[in-house]
Amino acid sequence: MSVELDDPFSSSGGSNPDVIAKAADGTRWAFALKTLSEVSKPDTAAKNLVRNIEKGADQIKRAACDKGMVVVNLKNVLDHPRVRAGGPFPNWPAAQWSLNAQITNILDYFYRNEAVALEPTFAQRSAVAPLVALLAHTTALVQPPGRGLMFTELKTMIGVSVPTPDEPQPGTFGREAAGLAADLNHLVQVVL
Repeated sequence: MSVELDDPFSSSGGSNPDVIAKAADGTRWAFALKTLSEVSKPDTAAKNLVRNIEKGADQIKRAACDKGMVVVNLKNVLDHPRVRAGGPFPNWPAAQWSLNAQITNILDYFYRNEAVALEPTFAQRSAVAPLVALLAHTTALVQPPGRGLMFTELKTMIGVSVPTPDEPQPGTFGREAAGLAADLNHLVQVVL
């Protein structure tokens, strides 16, 4: 993909997506990158998630792009000390489970109480994928087999359907966005 970035100094002030990428087939993808503000409870994080998805969707709709996805960084709403307090973990998957459990807590509240507010945003077909990529990262103390204790970076990117946890509706490009999110996760885990 050829990539355009919104300039961080003379930016559009939040009116444009942060990244626009042109795929080999000519499709222009817009990515609206959002970071949740620090909060003390998963229910507040869920409300914050709704607001950021709405803002990102608006940015994508304004862009001259064929398709787009909202990407939300959860770094500020994770309880990093809680992850570290669970260690040292015996291996990377056990540490990753601790991170994923926090994401699940936020999503449980999000789908039960807040996601319904997104129905108008996704009621009509648009360039916005009915899928949000959630990015989370932290560090934990891990003791891999046969090695000493080491701080290990934990990072994940998962695609979640919106406004419901169900699979994206036929006729949307939700499955395509889910495949793209899986490819991006591979880059996050292996390449970066």
